[in-house]
Amino acid sequence: MVYLSKSTLWINRFISTTLFGFGVSFLLICIGCNSGSTNPNLEEKIPLLSLSLEDDIGQKIHLDNPPQRIISLSPALSEMMALLGAQKVWVARSQACDYPEEIKSIPEIITYPEMDIEGIIAFEPQLVLATADIFPKDLIARFHQVNIPVWYAQTDSLEDILRQIKSLGKITETSDRAEIIIDSLQKIQTQVQELGKGQIAYKVLLIVNSNPIMAFGGKSLMQQIFTLAGAKNIAESLSQPFPELTADFILQQDPDFILIPAEEPSQATEFLSHYPALSQLRAVREKRIILVNPSVFLRPGPRAFTALQELQKILHPGVHP
Repeated sequence: MVYLSKSTLWINRFISTTLFGFGVSFLLICIGCNSGSTNPNLEEKIPLLSLSLEDDIGQKIHLDNPPQRIISLSPALSEMMALLGAQKVWVARSQACDYPEEIKSIPEIITYPEMDIEGIIAFEPQLVLATADIFPKDLIARFHQVNIPVWYAQTDSLEDILRQIKSLGKITETSDRAEIIIDSLQKIQTQVQELGKGQIAYKVLLIVNSNPIMAFGGKSLMQQIFTLAGAKNIAESLSQPFPELTADFILQQDPDFILIPAEEPSQATEFLSHYPALSQLRAVREKRIILVNPSVFLRPGPRAFTALQELQKILHPGVHP
C-alpha cells in the first residue's frame, strides 16, 4: 500500500480544483503511486553534484551541492515549494507564508515589522528564497557576509511563475513534478483563452488598497490576467504597477465590475462609505461589487492561474459548463 503525503494530497486538490469545469481529465500527480509498472520519468534521479543558477534579477549563484536547508521568505514561492513537495529541504518560512494549511508546521521566521536576521542565520540555511518587490536588494549583501546565498524572484507575468516553478524544481530536485504542474497550469491558461473568445470585454476595477484607492496598473501580472480573462482594466493606461486613483478618475472610467480583495462583506460597505460619490457607478447600481480571495488575487504565485479562472467565471459565468 502506498500512502500519499499531505503535500502530495494538496497537489492533487490544487490541480483537480483548478482544472474542474474544463473537461480536462487529469489523472497525474500520483507521485509515488504504484500501478504495477515503473514510470521512468518519476524515478529518483542521480543527485546533482553541483548547481549553477541565475535568479530573476540576474544574480548568478553557484552551489557545490543542491541545497538541503532552504528558507522561504515569500508566500508565493512557499506555495510553489508546497506544490513541489519540497518539505524535506525546507527548514523555515516567513510568518506571511500561510498557504496551504499544512506548511504552518514548518518553523516560522519573523520578517516584519523587522526581519530577524539572527533567527534566519540560526537555521543554517544553504539558500534563502525572496521576492524582489518585497525585500530590498541590500538583503543579499547582509546574507553574503555570512555566506548565505539569496535567490530572488521577480514576477510580472504568468510566464514568470511557470519559469520560477521550473527553477525551484531544479533547486529541490523535483523537476519531474515541476513539469507536471507547469503543464496543468498551461492547460488552464489555454482553456480560459479559448472560452473567452468573442465575449464582452467588461471594464473592471480591482482594488489593491482602499485609502488611498490603489489598483493594478498596465505593467503588472494582473494586467495580463485581465487581458486573458477578457476584461478591460480601467487603470491599464497607467504605467505604475500600483497607481493611486482618484474618485473622479473612477467615475470617468465607470467600471462594470469592482473587485474587492476581502473576506467580510462589511469591507465593501465600508469602502463605499468613504467615497459616497462612487455610488453613481454602474457597478454599484447593478450590484456588481464582488469580494474575491485576497491571497488568490494579490499573491503572484501558482494560484494566479486560479485568479484567472475565477475572474472569467465572474465576468462570463455562462461560458463554464
